[in-house]
Amino acid sequence: MNAASSHNTPLTPLQSRQLLGGLFALIFGSVVVACLSGPALFHFMIALGRRYEGFTALRNIPFETFLARWVVICFVIGLIPLARRLKAYWRAAFGLVLYPRWRYAIWAGWRFGVLSVMTILLIAWALGAYRWEPVSVSRLIGRLIAYGVGSLIIGIVEEVFFRGALFGAMRNVMRWIPAAIVASIFFAALHFISPQHPEGIAHAHWYSGFSLLPHVFFRTSDLTHYWPFALNLFLVGLILCALYQRHGHIYYLVGLHAGWVIAFQAGRLLFELQPGLDSWFWGASTNVARSWLATIMLSLMAVIAFRMSWKGVFSGGIK
Repeated sequence: MNAASSHNTPLTPLQSRQLLGGLFALIFGSVVVACLSGPALFHFMIALGRRYEGFTALRNIPFETFLARWVVICFVIGLIPLARRLKAYWRAAFGLVLYPRWRYAIWAGWRFGVLSVMTILLIAWALGAYRWEPVSVSRLIGRLIAYGVGSLIIGIVEEVFFRGALFGAMRNVMRWIPAAIVASIFFAALHFISPQHPEGIAHAHWYSGFSLLPHVFFRTSDLTHYWPFALNLFLVGLILCALYQRHGHIYYLVGLHAGWVIAFQAGRLLFELQPGLDSWFWGASTNVARSWLATIMLSLMAVIAFRMSWKGVFSGGIK
């Protein structure tokens, strides 16, 4: 088999096990590298903010927030040598198979992602739960551009890892539905990573990153929006896994994921919760990702996605 044909050939079970081992080694290595290098880099960032007026905002970033982002950056950088190690199979391993209509697939997914979230928002508005939030045109355009760029980056990174690599490898060593469940639990759990040291970190020492490890996951005593958010993330993961099983590539998923993110962010900008309304069903403020209303729609979408994907990989797709 030549390199060109291997781009679209699913990995063997042995290759999938090697990929899973590489992914979890990369996660562990990214955490260790970030914890070791984070304190020095954090203090450099603070010094930069003090020295140059244009970087003053850097002085206000908490160490916990900085370290969480630095771990992600280390992980993304580490994907490059991992892809090189996979050689000719890296496209298949990450779900980036050769597909002539990949631009259309991204656009189609983005449109549906925006439409589905806007449907939830408009239903809540029509039922009187939300009201319009006045916003200037310049602010709206600026925010939408920022949301658009950020959502596309999130869509690419998360789909390459969670669906293309993680789920793509797991479905080759077990049945695809159990693989989708496990990958979706992992996907949902990682979204609750929000390190907060109980005593705070005013000055980062070399060990400060490691001291945050016991306090990695977000914890709260208010479970009103905690459970719907966790369930919604799990359902999102299931939907995306099922669609990857159907299409055999992540291009549609990248667009769908980006469309969901930008629409969620835009909804928080354009709507606000009616004053005095009990928000347990409608979500925290206008964040519909934390609402039971979104759970209803995502459950329906999950059922449809699984019915579409029942015959297995490459059973359909964007034509």
